[in-house]
Amino acid sequence: MTLAETPAPCAARTRVLVADDHPVVRAGVVAILGASPDYEVVAQAADGQEALDGILALRPDFAVLDVRMPRLSGLDVVERARAAGVDTAFVLLTMLAEGAELERAMDLEVDGYVVKGSAAEDIRHALDAVRRGSRVIPASDARRAMGFVPSAMGEAEARRVLALVTPTERVVLRHLAENKTSRQIAAELRVSVRTVQNHRANVCDKLGLRGANKLLQFALENRAHLTSLPGGDSS
Repeated sequence: MTLAETPAPCAARTRVLVADDHPVVRAGVVAILGASPDYEVVAQAADGQEALDGILALRPDFAVLDVRMPRLSGLDVVERARAAGVDTAFVLLTMLAEGAELERAMDLEVDGYVVKGSAAEDIRHALDAVRRGSRVIPASDARRAMGFVPSAMGEAEARRVLALVTPTERVVLRHLAENKTSRQIAAELRVSVRTVQNHRANVCDKLGLRGANKLLQFALENRAHLTSLPGGDSS
């Protein structure tokens, strides 16, 4: 393994692995994060397999991954790391925020999706947002990636739907409407990711929703109702 490790970070700093097969891009990301007192780059990788090996060995807080890399893509790395039970937050770098890659990123619930060529500081800002519990994929991009067909409910229908779900399921729906991942929701509610996934599955059954991301589509389109009607928030 040619993983390039750096000295162990201070405990208070967020530990980051950076992977990109383009040395100049990788060095730029490392420099941006290295200039911040909040982040410590604990490893660099030149391809997807090196990135996965480093993530499994070091369990960093964040992994910043190029979507397209040799041996394993950034999306393959996310899928395999999640299957291994790694609780790393993933921010992906891409040339185009559209198409099948973005759709798969939504399926994998990546924490951030940043287009290469945008301002260099956007990468650090994306990590800052994820640290605060946000998901850095604009709702409009999420809708486009999922082939979204608007299906907003009226107020009466929204009340009927909320009556079908439990108070905890309503809280999960509200967080989904804020474009948060299951991992982010679990951290905020202080429960396991599996518990959040079970709540999502139960709501899908109650509402008759089938297929990847259908519940997210539903929550995004009906955000106003889910957050404003009685029982639609966590208070």
